[in-house]
Amino acid sequence: MTDDKNKQYKTEWSFSFEKLGDQIGEFARSMGVQGEEAIKHDIFTAPLSGVSATTVRIDLSVGEHTVRALAADSINLIEADLTYVGEIAFSDTGDAERKVTLSQASSPGSWVRGMMGWMGSRRLKWDVALTTKIPLTLDVRGGVGETTLDLAALQTRQLHLSMGTGKVNAILPGAQTYSAKIDAGIGEFTLRVPDNTEITLEVTAGTGEVTIELGAGCRGSVAIDGGVGEFNLKLPQGAAIRVEGSTSIGGIHIQGHGLQKVRGGDEFIGTRGVWETPGYETAENTIAVRFEGGVGS
Repeated sequence: MTDDKNKQYKTEWSFSFEKLGDQIGEFARSMGVQGEEAIKHDIFTAPLSGVSATTVRIDLSVGEHTVRALAADSINLIEADLTYVGEIAFSDTGDAERKVTLSQASSPGSWVRGMMGWMGSRRLKWDVALTTKIPLTLDVRGGVGETTLDLAALQTRQLHLSMGTGKVNAILPGAQTYSAKIDAGIGEFTLRVPDNTEITLEVTAGTGEVTIELGAGCRGSVAIDGGVGEFNLKLPQGAAIRVEGSTSIGGIHIQGHGLQKVRGGDEFIGTRGVWETPGYETAENTIAVRFEGGVGS
């Protein structure tokens, strides 16, 4: 879909969190900060009894993070098993409509010392599990580290993910209808939408490589603001698809699905156009994609 003038703008992205950790760990030791100091462990819970819906906000800190579904027989709304430095702020307010927040509460100085300590020891971990029994409005803010979000079994009304720095692998809630807003952050970001999900998805790419895959039977819309790096969008075979795309510096490469260009073309810098699968205008279930690119492919 693009000619040779755009190929020079392809961005090769490689993110090594281990290398970053080693470098910061060395700096920490040179400053006299020990990786073992002030490491704590606690479990934070909130009961599910009497709750019909809830808003949950999780501000991740430094380390390895997992957010996942609780076991079906759990009586809790949230269970957070944390190995951390500094202090944790945890609150659970309201009755039938609950609001739960979880975040790092230490001072900036303590947070930096904890970050340096973790980079040297790799011991800090957050394991947060959420109920599958009621719908959630979920807001997860990223920190520094490696993050796994396995949200497939959760019920959701609205979802916001704003990632920090590191590597993120995320599976969104599946087989339901909801909206999600994603800020990819800095690093490698991979996201999958499970089969048979109707989603209104807004994605802001940061710096790095972003890959988003929609499963079979998905429908809805995907709006993408590209950042710096390569952005890959994988759509289900057989879907009725419309792609409206433009790039500032870089190219748009359309492969498969029988997509045909109905408007636009390559420009002096970048690409602009509209592509559709045959029969899109009369299809009942569709996927509409809008891509506004930054620097990259």
